[in-house]
Amino acid sequence: MAVEILTWMAAAFGCGAALLWFKATVVTVIADSNSNEFQITEEKGGKRVDVLETADRQTWWNRWAAAAASIAALCQAAALAFLRLSN
Repeated sequence: MAVEILTWMAAAFGCGAALLWFKATVVTVIADSNSNEFQITEEKGGKRVDVLETADRQTWWNRWAAAAASIAALCQAAALAFLRLSN
């Protein structure tokens, strides 16, 4: 029973990691035209994108994706350990 639960948890966290990493690839931060601060911008799809803020937001999503992938790996390892110990 524990092996089955851990395997499903690994699959769920693995899928979650994939979705979070996809989100990290598509997130953008629109440049604030009223800001007086230094900005590095580029034109994307007709919108002015703040490159540094976008990279910061992508890093945030990547951090959560890596955490989900780590939990998936730990669940998979625990399932394998339970399977080996029960035999």
